[in-house]
Amino acid sequence: MGALLLLFQRLMSAVRRAWNTKLIKRIDVPGRSFTMSFRIWENGDGERTVYLSGYQGGDNTSYPFPPQDFDRFVEAAVAIQTELQKASTSP
Repeated sequence: MGALLLLFQRLMSAVRRAWNTKLIKRIDVPGRSFTMSFRIWENGDGERTVYLSGYQGGDNTSYPFPPQDFDRFVEAAVAIQTELQKASTSP
């Protein structure tokens, strides 16, 4: 009986968190055969998380990033972009 009560409490806690979570911003980046989506979600405690999702056909994969991890992701993307620009301007 105690295990069932614990399971119910965890379920209700998850429902409460989901109910109090709101979408702050969404940006979709369409490609030829896929879409990448950046979304910022805020939970009831004011904590924000960025989700990077990829959609292709009927498949969807999401990766959560706390703000400090997302900052590192952006730095890496900028470094890659810089390298690509160097290659496109080389003779």
